[in-house]
Amino acid sequence: MDEELGERLQELSLAVGVDLGADAGAALLRFLALLLAANLKLSLTAIRDPQEALVKHLADSLAGLDLVRGGGGAVVDVGSGGGLPGIPLAVCSPGREFVLVEASRKKVAYLQATVRELGLDNVRVWWRRVEAVGQGEGRERFGVAVVRAVTSLAVVYEYCLPLLAVGGRLVAWRGRQAEVEMEAARGVAEKLGGGPARLHPYSLAGAGERGLVVVEKVGPTPARFPRRVGVPERRPLA
Repeated sequence: MDEELGERLQELSLAVGVDLGADAGAALLRFLALLLAANLKLSLTAIRDPQEALVKHLADSLAGLDLVRGGGGAVVDVGSGGGLPGIPLAVCSPGREFVLVEASRKKVAYLQATVRELGLDNVRVWWRRVEAVGQGEGRERFGVAVVRAVTSLAVVYEYCLPLLAVGGRLVAWRGRQAEVEMEAARGVAEKLGGGPARLHPYSLAGAGERGLVVVEKVGPTPARFPRRVGVPERRPLA
């Protein structure tokens, strides 16, 4: 079964432009096993079938690898949850610093155990609310922010852009409604120091059309953003 999953993972990875080495492939399969085992106790994912998870978790995360590699500096994964997309990206970028930000204490404990099990010396886990990180030790510290399936795009901008240094890059994983979401959030990124949003469409076998929304940080974020904990979600800027 592991050999079959490994071959399928390599096939899916090549389809999104990533040629996995044997070590990275083995580490990703180990991560997937840890994720699905932990999911029996924690609410980490609605997906329980390993074949489906290969597509919708691993291959989907790897679809953004080139965009992450194209940015410099440390990478922050906002609302990491089960470690997606941060852990697959970190496995494939061993020389890059990653910080996984997660507000749930139970999920943080799982992430810390998973990082130790995989021997990912380049990954740290922060038990924080992202609004506090954006007004504290993470403000304008990172070169790349990644976020997958967290909330509306306008809220994603307020969570992530304050974390980026000028010249940094936000990469947000969105579904087939990405263009509609971009239109709804038009102008929000600019308020936060971001440039125009760009869409990088891609497709996954069995999961359809998706998109990566990319925003470059072109100026500093005004000091009042992000607003206090809970406010961005309750009162989005768009």
